[in-house]
Amino acid sequence: MKLNIILGVILLLIGCGKSEPAKPDKYGAYFTCQDGVKRKLKTPSTASFSSISESNVTQLRIGRRGGKDEIQFLVVGYVDAQNSFGAKLRNNFTCKATGQTGDLWRIDSLYIQ
Repeated sequence: MKLNIILGVILLLIGCGKSEPAKPDKYGAYFTCQDGVKRKLKTPSTASFSSISESNVTQLRIGRRGGKDEIQFLVVGYVDAQNSFGAKLRNNFTCKATGQTGDLWRIDSLYIQ
């Protein structure tokens, strides 16, 4: 019984070790760009986006800033959303987003056609 408790405490302490912060990936870029597009829409609640597999997400560059890894991505996709008259329209978007280690994101550019 005591052995089980000791093993449990050891496993708990091992599991509490520091883990590395997440590195930027294509999913973070995709969702960051979606948020940017929603902020530009007249009715963001009606937005329906191309899935990540239908979108084109490309890694552009890798660097370091402020001691953190930084990766820039290009995201090209579409969004279907209602305009101010209630008609659902499809718009293509192109977005460059840069992520830093620790899940910090910024949009560098965003174009909606």
